[in-house]
Amino acid sequence: MSTRLCGLILFLATAIFAAQPIATLTAGPGVTLNGKSLQATGAPNWPLSAKDEIVTTSAPAAITLSDGTVLNLQPNTRVVLFQCDRCVVQLFTGSVSWRKPAGSAFEFCALGRPVRPETPSEGTVTIEHEERVVVQAAGNEQLISAGQCACNAGAAWAGSSKKAKIAIVAVAAAAATGVTIAVTRSDDKSPTTR
Repeated sequence: MSTRLCGLILFLATAIFAAQPIATLTAGPGVTLNGKSLQATGAPNWPLSAKDEIVTTSAPAAITLSDGTVLNLQPNTRVVLFQCDRCVVQLFTGSVSWRKPAGSAFEFCALGRPVRPETPSEGTVTIEHEERVVVQAAGNEQLISAGQCACNAGAAWAGSSKKAKIAIVAVAAAAATGVTIAVTRSDDKSPTTR
């Protein structure tokens, strides 16, 4: 075997093992993966690796992570997947609902702030505009929004130097008591609502 062929085989093997799938995307037309529109026919499932970008325009999409977490992306949503000691979905625009099973370490990074739902839990993370993230949980789950995003996923919001606010709403409790908790960065002087 020639040296050139051995080098090519080694390169391909490295590329294959370096891009191990961490999730599966179920989607069709109206969704792009790394800037390319998904086909209208054929299998609707695509493997996803770290740093893949998914953008929904006119259609929703579903992502199933290897730990069993299911994410439903609404139309007009943009996310990028990261993998370090856990899977992190960086949310740039739109809305994603989650169903996180026990044992999952999955979390979001929204507007540069971590959103770490407890397990098991269900809820939705929505970016209302460039300064506000709303998290709705389906019960009394604890949601953590302090600290840094894992995997260096907390890149500054494009073109914005404004402070991001995260409003956390426990849906069941809010329906009964009308309670909304707005969590803001520590350098933000605006009041916190409880």
